[in-house]
Amino acid sequence: MRNAFVLACVCMCIVAGSAINAQQGVEVKKSEWKLRKTADGIACYTKPQEGIDLEQFKGIGMVNARLETIAAIFRDVPSYTQWMFNCREIKTLKDMGGDNLIVYYVNRSPWPVSDRDAVVKSRVYQDRKNATGVVVIESTNYNYPSPSGRVRMPYLKALFILQYVDREHTRVIFDIKANPGGNLPATLVNAFTKDHPYHTIQGLRRMAAMPKYVELGKNSREFSFAEKLLREKGK
Repeated sequence: MRNAFVLACVCMCIVAGSAINAQQGVEVKKSEWKLRKTADGIACYTKPQEGIDLEQFKGIGMVNARLETIAAIFRDVPSYTQWMFNCREIKTLKDMGGDNLIVYYVNRSPWPVSDRDAVVKSRVYQDRKNATGVVVIESTNYNYPSPSGRVRMPYLKALFILQYVDREHTRVIFDIKANPGGNLPATLVNAFTKDHPYHTIQGLRRMAAMPKYVELGKNSREFSFAEKLLREKGK
């Protein structure tokens, strides 16, 4: 499937500010983000969303894999159910070319809450200056009705940054923000979502160890991108 770093996205997503703390090489604005958890080399942050009692979430962690290997995972849209936290179902509705997709995503919710779904548009680009691949995902008005028993999320925004560290390591920054809709208590939504970035980055680590994605990455356009970065950075 020729989809590009797609993100099928998850549960609740965002476009958030950059962030790398001193330990992980990312600058975090202390006035906004609060460190909530550090485990297995993954730092998780939260901050309030504007105008609503829901929180916005960010995870930062290193993946011991080449940038093109991780890009190959993102292109394999059906695989999202294997690594994206609480992704029950995902499928491409329309491939618009040029690394632009329309994707239908279903987020698994805890019983007795109904599953949430969203139709999102994903855009992918390379930031050569900062040695990153970027995936931006946000809700769109594409006509795809929500099946019975599911609740359409009023909005969903997400950001994945794949940051080249060296030829064998990639830092993943994952920001998520969303409104799940319905009459759910904010405390319940926040509690259920707070570990989403942690589990998603752990899932990427598992997938990146699979030979399938290592081989697929060798034939991707990110391979030449990463090789150029290697020549420029010397590592």
